[in-house]
Amino acid sequence: MNYGDGVYAGMAVASIVGEAFFERDPRKLVEHSLKVIPAESNYAKMIRDVLALHGKYPDWQDSWRALQPKWRVKDGELVHKLDVRINGAYVYLGLLYGGGDFW
Repeated sequence: MNYGDGVYAGMAVASIVGEAFFERDPRKLVEHSLKVIPAESNYAKMIRDVLALHGKYPDWQDSWRALQPKWRVKDGELVHKLDVRINGAYVYLGLLYGGGDFW
């Protein structure tokens, strides 16, 4: 039912889940997810943006605000205002700013 970034999102998150059995560092897990999807995909670009913002801002809310203009769904793009890239960005922000608490 999905293609492109929808498929890449599933691949990336599944790689994090599998790698979490061996790695506890959230940043390394996020970086690992980039290894399983095409580097030129928009999903990979979003992940790299989240990593860069995490390095720039100690407060997750600053990163959140910086992501919105580029990755949020703009009016009229989708009927239900859902998009795998911005939703994935929120997951990655949670991992990076969650202090190692995966719950």
